[in-house]
Amino acid sequence: MDALFALAEMRGGYWRSGPPTHPASHPRARRRQGQFDYAATSFRRAACARAQQIIQALCARLSFSLALQQHSIQFICFQLISTCFGLASC
Repeated sequence: MDALFALAEMRGGYWRSGPPTHPASHPRARRRQGQFDYAATSFRRAACARAQQIIQALCARLSFSLALQQHSIQFICFQLISTCFGLASC
């Protein structure tokens, strides 16, 4: 078991109950944080793009099926899209 912990430390991992092997200022830790930030931003952008596609499809269906109430539907679609932009910060 000790050999596994030593291997984890050599590879830049964590001890089972201890601090990270590299301080936050260490280049490896900064690089990992950058990769995490990029992945989170990429995921957020993809989620927002998918939400926009869903909202646009929903609005298209609503507009088609309820053409008589188009003004209220356009208002609802506008609110949904502006909420998506506001929450996801695309």
